[in-house]
Amino acid sequence: MATQRSKAPVPRETMARPSGAQRAVAAGLTPNQVVAYNLARARRLRGWSQDQATAALEPHLGRRWSKASLSQAERAVTGKVPRSFDADELVAFARAFKLPVAWFLIPPTPTELSTIPGPSIAVSEPGGLVDVVLGDDTTAAALTDRLTELFADLHEDQLTASQRRLGQLVRAESETIADVDYRRMMQLETQLLELTANTRRLTDKLRRDRAQRDDRRGKARRAGRATRTANP
Repeated sequence: MATQRSKAPVPRETMARPSGAQRAVAAGLTPNQVVAYNLARARRLRGWSQDQATAALEPHLGRRWSKASLSQAERAVTGKVPRSFDADELVAFARAFKLPVAWFLIPPTPTELSTIPGPSIAVSEPGGLVDVVLGDDTTAAALTDRLTELFADLHEDQLTASQRRLGQLVRAESETIADVDYRRMMQLETQLLELTANTRRLTDKLRRDRAQRDDRRGKARRAGRATRTANP
């Protein structure tokens, strides 16, 4: 009886292993991890030490973070010790580092993800967060409408230079949306007219076909009566 040969175990070192970038992209980051990553990135961008960063944050947070608190917040990107950031903290980060709030919610690139040590928590695709932060085809119009309402209720003197520029962009976007909506309505009207014309042609054809059938049936009935009369 032939014995079944067992397969030799594959050495661990020869097994294919995903790279750090592949593991990070597959895992993804939570929005809080993204904020933690960008908090550290903002500090590096400004060239600040942790002491300098905590000093800059103090007037906007209303309290002085310790170096340990800042370090813990930055290291929360790894997911080992989760950290939640509230809206007040996001606004404080934006003011202290002079960066838009949205900047802190832009996810890192796949290359940057590969440099993050430790496990990350998989909840959603990182790239999808960009659409949530900046808006997509279905939500951008709502943001434009909201900003239009805000700027319409403020006097020109109350607006900063950047807000005035944003207001101009919003108005331009509103005009673009209105123009797009107008073109869509014109296209819809053209399609409806074509549909109406096609329906009318189909109705006329059905009416002619029915008239021809009725005519043939009438001729057949008259021919039958004539035959019965000729052959009583």
